[in-house]
Amino acid sequence: MSRARSRSYKAKEICEAYDISKATLFRWEREGLITDVSRDWRNWRLYTDKNRREIERLIARPREQRAKGSAIRRNNRRRISDVV
Repeated sequence: MSRARSRSYKAKEICEAYDISKATLFRWEREGLITDVSRDWRNWRLYTDKNRREIERLIARPREQRAKGSAIRRNNRRRISDVV
C-alpha cells in the first residue's frame, strides 16, 4: 500500500484562498503561528495541508488574540530604538 503524497501550496495560492496578504502570511510564520513551512529548490515557501489548518485556526481567532504577540514585539523594538 503506497502513501498518498500530500499536496503543497505556494504562498500566492494560500493568500488567494484565504484573502490575506503575503506580508500577513509571512509575519504569522515568523511569529511561529505557522510551523514547519518547507521550501522548494528556488527557496520559495511551500505550505502543506497542516499549514492550511493552522491558517484556518488563525483566521477563526478574534483579531485581538492574533495581534497580541506582535504588539509586544513592536513595543520592545521601540524601547530599544529609544535607548540608542
